[in-house]
Amino acid sequence: MNQVIKQLKANLLTGGNKTALIYSNGKSYSYAELEQLSGRVCGWLKQHKVGKEDTVLITLPRGIDIIVAMVGVIRAGACYTVCESSMAPERIRYIAENSECKEILHQKLWEEIISGKDCGEFADPDEHDAAYIVYTSGSTGNPKGVVHEYGNYTESIRGKQFDGQQICKDQDILAINSPLNFVAAVDYIMNALYAQATILLVETAIVKNTGKLMELYENYGVTYTFMTPSLYKSVPAFCSTLQKIQLGGEACVGLYNDKIRLFNSYNSSEGGRDLLLFDIDQKYSATPVGQNRGGEEILLLDENGKPVADGEIGEICFVNHYVRGYLGMPEKTAEVWREGLYHTSDLGRRENGNIVLLGRCDDMIKINGNRIEPAEIETVSKKMLHLSNVVVKGFITEERNFIVLYYSDNVELDPQKAREKLARKLTSYMIPAYFVHIDEIPMLPNGKVNKKVLEAPSAEDFRQEYEAPANELEQELVSLFEQVLELSPIGVNDDFYELGGDSLKTIQLIMEYDSDTLNAQTVFKCRTVRRIANEISLTLEEQQNSGAHVFESPCQKEMEARKHKYPLTEFQINMFDYQLYEPTSTMWNLEDMFSFDRKDTDAERLYQAVKTVTEKSAIFRTRIGFDEFCDMVEYMDEEAVPALRRVELSEKEFHRIKNTLNHPFKMIGSPYIEVTFFQTETKIYLHFLAHHLIIDGMGIAALLSAISEVYKGEEMPLDTFYSFLMDTANMRDGRKYNEARKYFEETYSSEKWFKCLEPDSQIIDHQGAVAPVHIPVTEEKIAEIEKSTGLSRNGLSAAAILLAMAAESGEDNVMLSWVYHQRTDLQKKNAIGLLISQLPIGLTMSKAETLGDIYEEVREKINAGMANSIYDWSLRDATGFDDDMMLLVYEGKMFDWQEISQIGGAPVAMDSQFGSSEEAANIRKMFTMAVEDETGITMNLTYLKNAYASSRINRFKEIAERIASVIFSDADPESISVKELLQS
Repeated sequence: MNQVIKQLKANLLTGGNKTALIYSNGKSYSYAELEQLSGRVCGWLKQHKVGKEDTVLITLPRGIDIIVAMVGVIRAGACYTVCESSMAPERIRYIAENSECKEILHQKLWEEIISGKDCGEFADPDEHDAAYIVYTSGSTGNPKGVVHEYGNYTESIRGKQFDGQQICKDQDILAINSPLNFVAAVDYIMNALYAQATILLVETAIVKNTGKLMELYENYGVTYTFMTPSLYKSVPAFCSTLQKIQLGGEACVGLYNDKIRLFNSYNSSEGGRDLLLFDIDQKYSATPVGQNRGGEEILLLDENGKPVADGEIGEICFVNHYVRGYLGMPEKTAEVWREGLYHTSDLGRRENGNIVLLGRCDDMIKINGNRIEPAEIETVSKKMLHLSNVVVKGFITEERNFIVLYYSDNVELDPQKAREKLARKLTSYMIPAYFVHIDEIPMLPNGKVNKKVLEAPSAEDFRQEYEAPANELEQELVSLFEQVLELSPIGVNDDFYELGGDSLKTIQLIMEYDSDTLNAQTVFKCRTVRRIANEISLTLEEQQNSGAHVFESPCQKEMEARKHKYPLTEFQINMFDYQLYEPTSTMWNLEDMFSFDRKDTDAERLYQAVKTVTEKSAIFRTRIGFDEFCDMVEYMDEEAVPALRRVELSEKEFHRIKNTLNHPFKMIGSPYIEVTFFQTETKIYLHFLAHHLIIDGMGIAALLSAISEVYKGEEMPLDTFYSFLMDTANMRDGRKYNEARKYFEETYSSEKWFKCLEPDSQIIDHQGAVAPVHIPVTEEKIAEIEKSTGLSRNGLSAAAILLAMAAESGEDNVMLSWVYHQRTDLQKKNAIGLLISQLPIGLTMSKAETLGDIYEEVREKINAGMANSIYDWSLRDATGFDDDMMLLVYEGKMFDWQEISQIGGAPVAMDSQFGSSEEAANIRKMFTMAVEDETGITMNLTYLKNAYASSRINRFKEIAERIASVIFSDADPESISVKELLQS
């Protein structure tokens, strides 16, 4: 057996409770759990006949389950390739096809896999069996797959030896920051598991904030990590536990640390291991990457393939007997693997036996350690930006590495919109920093582009006419701009990003300013000192004018907020009015039930957890009444007792009453949520019944999460529902409120909008019916379409319904409203209550030529709506059934109760859940509720049965089905005519 695989097997079997894997969100697995879970993955693969030379594509979300899957594939003796699910869908789809993967391990399948049987097997692969495929940037517009064999695991372990010792020890906690599809991730994972060390996988958002990254390292006691020099330089102060840092991926200049051992390394996707390693003993103007340390020789060759003398420049070339080349690309493989040597196109020179990197001899560049082929960006840019003459070039300076896109088309690009479009198909590090218009693309006599004459844009090229700061705040921001960007002088109208700002520098700017009045969104939106200063000043002025108290803590703010009364939102008032149409209807009730096995659950502990949460959550004491002006208000009644019951009964008695628990709520002065704790001889049942007037689905999820946390012995997260109410009330009639009102009125008030299918007959009663529109589509395909279009499945569904409304009615201006959850920050995330609002999307069909134009307009309307959501324009003038607007409610998979399932809870199907379909239409003439399951998306067109002729509903359903099928397909939206789509 391969020595590395043999040692991996031994470590899994002997590791026991020692922690093997940690994700920075707190999830962890011991070596025993890793052995068991990876055995189940192996068992599932064996059941599906996956083995030697079969490829498995892993497309799970970033997290330690990806590593579990990798180990499971190794145990099956198969080959894996990883695509974190956040990767661009087009890229994932290409990799799935190119790798000819036999199975795809994705999120929906994962629970089934790890719930299966542990096969207990560990394959004994040949050194030359396919082990893993790493995809790297390709010049054709698609990535290239490098096939590595099992022998390369041995090379990986050998590559991280220094002075005869493994760098990674069993006592190390190794932090991995890179994406798991990178070859470096494979290298570090195998070295850590080989040493029986602990791996800490870091969330991407934390990697970009080096201050929080060091806090994380300190909390977990990280001793060893890998960083690019760029990331290393951005760290404000290193944590006390770090002992070893390996640098690589780009040029290392002037870095040395007398408290932490630094290594400079050289690797590539085609190498699969550290080819060179250098222990940094002092500051170097160009830090060496090391020398041959045994094994295959590293050569420096001249243009004729001959070795160069010491001190002369040559191309770095090496041998790796365990790499097959590029998958399905024999010509490209032959081009770079010549006579058994891989030609890296990296230039180097030997100095005192060590190799020093000097740059590239081709177009490929590295940005923050990421390998990039400019041709790939050029290909995508031509398609996404509708350009024909494009050249992309990378620049490397001491301060930063960046990409420039040059174009000669007779158009003027908006850089921000261009970046947003490219982000649908390119990863973030491939987005150009600058878009530069030139008169013509420079060419060589042989017909190739002459990139050498394209010079790097200077910051001076993007400066505005200098204007000095006009006040103290602007002066402070100018100083911070100059400090972070290392440029001087900077005027108040200069653009932060065009002067060299990026995400790391944005974080640095915010940290230096150190006030909650400045965040990343403000920097990105405002970009200049003047605009940022104006936004900060307005925010401070609003706080002063509102008399808003500055609280010492979120807890103090919430406790104060609970002392006051707040006007109902337009959404609540609208819901209240509809309830009056059918006072006995339970349509607006949210009912959920969960079961627990008594043998696995501590009943008393669970009850106390529920009791604690009901007592601490303000919603259980929230009432609705009238103030002195007879306006409806909601408030917290401190004297009220939460509606929590504990009932003991037999299993038979429980099932007799289970579906009789849903009942109408009194609308004034009574509780709007109640919980019943049922105990039978074998089960515990938690039953929740609440009125939608006071809570939404995500509020219930927050409630269940709180119960789960308390049951596990954690502190209950602070319920911030009344803080939300206070903030909302304070903003009413303020600047942002009036700006929002102005936006909606200017955008929508000048047109007459078609908002809902007009009834065919007079409405006699409110009996409902449902016409389901089903689109068979996989979760993976939906994710691909979301990424390629820049629209969520909510937005895609909105586009389908709007187009169907236009096609059925023949109207040009069509409008619907959609439900917006509003939970966009940590404060709102834990709020147990009703936060949702309705936002409009109005489209004029004649203004759009292609489906791509429709998507762009929907994106703009959704984003602008969310930015102005403080003003609920959709419901301002709504008067019941007389002025209904088509409503889209995207429920997805209804609610994913992961938190409660962690403590043993399982959802129980309720006959009365969400009301019957006959009740559903009581609320309006027509609305659409979209749900997902394993077969696809179903858009339920719910309508008043007696108001519409069946022939008309069938026609609308057929139109919606046809249009939705196009939207959730592989069709290129830029090639689909809106006119033809509406008429066909």
